[in-house]
This record gives sequence, structure tokens and C-alpha cells, in this order.
Amino acid sequence: MKVIKLKINKEYTCIAGYQYGAEIYEEQVKPHFNGTEKIEIRFPDHIEAVAISFVQGFINGMLKLVSDKNRLLELVTLKSNDDYLTNRLYEDLRF
Repeated sequence: MKVIKLKINKEYTCIAGYQYGAEIYEEQVKPHFNGTEKIEIRFPDHIEAVAISFVQGFINGMLKLVSDKNRLLELVTLKSNDDYLTNRLYEDLRF
């Protein structure tokens, strides 16, 4: 399984915005995600909150390859240093 450690400016503790999520996906995840192999995406330790708008932009590119969210959940593992944040990421992905 490919592990992708997201690189996000350390000044940002909360990330938001559809466009910003799409940008992070395009630059850091898209080169490694083919829609068939499992990947793990790790959010940096300094991230404390992620808005649903970020998640929507972030997963939009993945949904172009894997249109079924349940299948996407089988392929993508999300991790952060905080269990609550990790759970929220999954909730937002399912939305």
C-alpha cells in the first residue's frame, strides 16, 4: 500500500476550501492514485480541523476514477494524529 504524507504549510492548523482541497489532491495524491490500488493518506500532525469543503474538493478527483464512495472507502485509508479528526474525515467523505 502506498503511503502519502500530505505536505501542508505548518502555519495552517485548520484547512478549508473546495479549491484548496482539489489543489492538494492534484499535486500530492493524483500522481499516486490509480483507482485500483489501495493508498493511505496521512494528514500532518499540526492539522487540527478540516472543513467539509476541503474534503469535497480533495475527493472530487478520486471520485472521477472511483464513482462509488463505498469502493473509494475500500481503497483509501485516511489517518491523522487525532482519532476525532480521523473520524470526521471519514464522515465528511461519506457525505
